Amino acid sequence: MLKGHGTLVACGGDPIIHRLDWGGPELAVPGSGDVLSGCIGSLLASGLAPLDAARLGGALHGMAGERLAGDGVDGVLASEIAGALRTVLHELRRAAV
Repeated sequence: MLKGHGTLVACGGDPIIHRLDWGGPELAVPGSGDVLSGCIGSLLASGLAPLDAARLGGALHGMAGERLAGDGVDGVLASEIAGALRTVLHELRRAAV
């Protein structure tokens, strides 16, 4: 995974590179990568394949950042990103029903 504007995700010998367009500069804070790796790790622990976990984790992480940026949050903390992840997951689950 290469994080930045337009996160790139690839897996092993798979020639396909996936681009995620969520998130922005609000995620460039200390601890943000720890939140991302924790999110991906939890998705792996729930049984997702590594590529799927990386893609979904990256998307959720970016959506959480966008949510915070949309709320006008300035000087985002990693703990706020983690909290926004929970809100994003809740909203996605509700929309899927």
